[in-house]
Amino acid sequence: MKRVMILVMLSLSGYLLLGTDAFAQPRTLKFDVDAGGRVPWRAGETRSRPGEWTIFAFTVTGFRPTEEIVDVNINLDMVHSWVEDLEIWLRHVPSNTWVLLFNQHPGNNPSRFDNFDNTYFTDQAAQSIRDGRAPYNGDFRPLEPLSRFNRLNPNGRWELWIFDHFYGDYGWLYRVGDAAFERRRGPLEDFERVGEWIGDNSFPFAGGTWLEITVPEPASWLALLPPLAWLLRRRRR
Repeated sequence: MKRVMILVMLSLSGYLLLGTDAFAQPRTLKFDVDAGGRVPWRAGETRSRPGEWTIFAFTVTGFRPTEEIVDVNINLDMVHSWVEDLEIWLRHVPSNTWVLLFNQHPGNNPSRFDNFDNTYFTDQAAQSIRDGRAPYNGDFRPLEPLSRFNRLNPNGRWELWIFDHFYGDYGWLYRVGDAAFERRRGPLEDFERVGEWIGDNSFPFAGGTWLEITVPEPASWLALLPPLAWLLRRRRR
């Protein structure tokens, strides 16, 4: 009976020590991009200036300081008239860790609306982005593995860096809740000229660009069982 009481007391102590999260499953949190915007960012320009990237930020909070990443995915939603111009990186700012997602792969749309249409970058995808064709819709592996972020603490600023290498085209990266800018088909230059880039709320946009981060389940009170077994064996001697 005394041994049972010791087991119960130690189990309860472990539960209180680790908190109610001790019984949690792996946690996945989603973070919308802080704001959408034009690519390249300068109004009226269709090519990024040398060394001048368009940067979109994600503010990641809510993880414990001891938690480490086990999986990162990112959903990209962007209208662009020629995605073959683009180079795209994801950066974890606190550790200055970078992953190349996409780099000037060909589009496939004669109307010049190539687009990233809910493009979900994940290491678990069957198809690499280099084997796909625009408009990119569905799951794709990025050019470099997102597992490079594993074992980092996720809190802090993340950034999506985009460079437009050639003249003649531009686009818009969406945040969830943004008005849709793609009201009609045609060259994007026409949209900006007639002012339609301010948005058209009569054509609501569903989707957005967001970051998805998973951390492992917290250590459980079951981790106390091996030392308990050792203690009980010693008492038998």
